[in-house]
Amino acid sequence: MNEMITWTIIRISGEEGLSARYRPRSLSSNQIDWLKQQCELISLYFKKSDRDADASARLFGKFNGWRPARTSWELNRLGIVKRRDWIDDCKSIEPAKVFDHVVRYSMRGTPMCLISMPYERHIDAARRLAGLYGLQVLEPPRLFAGWWLPGRTHCFAFVRPDTSIRWLPEQMETTL
Repeated sequence: MNEMITWTIIRISGEEGLSARYRPRSLSSNQIDWLKQQCELISLYFKKSDRDADASARLFGKFNGWRPARTSWELNRLGIVKRRDWIDDCKSIEPAKVFDHVVRYSMRGTPMCLISMPYERHIDAARRLAGLYGLQVLEPPRLFAGWWLPGRTHCFAFVRPDTSIRWLPEQMETTL
């Protein structure tokens, strides 16, 4: 039990790189109780955050007349230009810079929009990739408007050129 809690603290504090000799060897029962409480609070926070993100995803879809897609698909299925080089296209832009916390939307089985909520704003890479498929990338007026960890993630909407987006009210606010 001590080892698990110690590892949890090291991970939470961002000190995973510490060697074993710098990690605490033993914890008092009070420290263990306190750590258990902290771990439970962190777990509750992330469960609430996940529920909030799911609710926001559904609301965004409802605003635009779409539903979160039941199946996974990529830009090559959404795009106007059909390409077979999806994997190579992604490798050329380092996909982690553009695609993170992705939500796909469909209407009656037809792909309508792919939302990505990366931590960093690599909009030029996103636009280059979208251009290969005849798509455009739209952003809400507010920076860091992703509903996955609000205030820490951006929001990119990959859509066909004739598609308009209705953003959530909290994505429209330009000041916090």
